[in-house]
Amino acid sequence: MAEMSDLSRWEKELSLFNEVLANPRGQAIVIVGPAGSGKSTLLAMMVMRGKQVKQLHCEGRIHHVGPNDTSNKVLRDIVTSDNGSLAFLDLEHILRSLSNSVDEFGDLHRRVIGIDANPTMPVELERNWLEIIPDLPPKVKLIFTQRPDDILATNIEFMGLPNVVRIDVEAKESGERSEEKSKDENQLIEAFIKFLVLCPG
Repeated sequence: MAEMSDLSRWEKELSLFNEVLANPRGQAIVIVGPAGSGKSTLLAMMVMRGKQVKQLHCEGRIHHVGPNDTSNKVLRDIVTSDNGSLAFLDLEHILRSLSNSVDEFGDLHRRVIGIDANPTMPVELERNWLEIIPDLPPKVKLIFTQRPDDILATNIEFMGLPNVVRIDVEAKESGERSEEKSKDENQLIEAFIKFLVLCPG
């Protein structure tokens, strides 16, 4: 039921993701919304949706990035291949690694990389993305989660790049959150009653 509810809620956003995925151009999606708005859920659904597209060979992975992670660590995690991580992390080697990672299946190959800020990413990464995204190789899709006042969401230069797509998500209505909380509480009560029935002693 929860999955069907999420699919219904994110129908418009997932439709836009389908368009981005179908386009072979290297692109970035920035999901922007307040805490608790479902950014991470939407990111996970996009990665899952990519893997379900039968017409494409789509690889997807989500990297959870915290404020204490260094840019070197994050970039090494992203560009690590089957042959091990890159010896050099300059722009040329990073772009070449990303390009090589989508060569095996030709035009039908896609690589979706999720960057889930938890809760924020290091400030130093801003410069890296400003260098990487404009020259992002074809068939590579990066998806970022950002709060409205986070680094990338507030960077006019980054958000104005022609291959960056912004998706704004709103916080759930308080009534909707209360209803979900009530459902969770009812489920806990039901589970507790079943436990008492099965284990009366």
